Parts: sequence; structure tokens; C-alpha cells
Amino acid sequence: MHGQQTNRAIAAAIEQLPASADVLYLEFCFEACGLIAVSSARPALARAARPSCSAGVVLTRKGARKLASLLLPVFHGVDVMLPVLIQSGKLEAYLAMPGPLLQDGFWGSQVERRGKLEFQTSLARRHVALAPPCVGYPTFRVSATV
Repeated sequence: MHGQQTNRAIAAAIEQLPASADVLYLEFCFEACGLIAVSSARPALARAARPSCSAGVVLTRKGARKLASLLLPVFHGVDVMLPVLIQSGKLEAYLAMPGPLLQDGFWGSQVERRGKLEFQTSLARRHVALAPPCVGYPTFRVSATV
């Protein structure tokens, strides 16, 4: 997705974002794809389950205030704290679908590195997506309200 297409996708996601939302992910990875909820009423969004990769997030005013209070004390890195807060229901998060941005894997990530995924070494760095998002995942949970 490039240029005007990216701008349109971001604008559509923001326009469809419910007033109750705290966070909008413009890119994400390591999401529990089978747990996200989609709805035809909001085709540019999916309700997040526990996304990581926070290189492209939008916080609503309400979400920024809520997040500031939830992060004291800081209990881990942001890519661990946000999914925990979302999965526990303390933050209401949405994913722009399909994700208009991708986090560059050039520098790698510490998120879920537990030997499951191979990240780039300093000798073989390339600009590629850090991890695939859920685009095309066959078992999204369809919800009447997202």
C-alpha cells in the first residue's frame, strides 16, 4: 500500500473508530488472528485481541489518559504491556484492516523471539516486514458489533 491508498486506508479506519476506542493499530504483528473480531459495519477495522508491534499506533485522547494511568508502574516494554492491557480488557483496541503500514524488520525485535522465529542478523539485514499481519487469515471471528 503506497501514497494516497495508505492515506485513504488510515482515514477510513479513523472515521470508523468507535467513540469507546482507546487505541488504533496502523500496523501490528504477532496478533492472535483467530481471536480478532470483524464486522461488515466497520470494514476498515477489526477488534484487536492482543497485537504487538507498536511502531504505528494512534491513541485517542481518552486512550492516552487511560494508558498513562495504567503504565504506572511500568511493568515491561511497550510491545508486551499493550497486548497484556488489551487482552485483559483494560484497553479497547482496533486494527486498521488491512494494515496500511508495516513495521520494518531491519533492526529485528525482542517480541516473541523465544526461538520460534528467525530474525535478521547484522550481517544479513534487509528491509522487509517484521512479521506478517493477519491479512487473509481464514478464521476471523465475525461479530455483529465491532
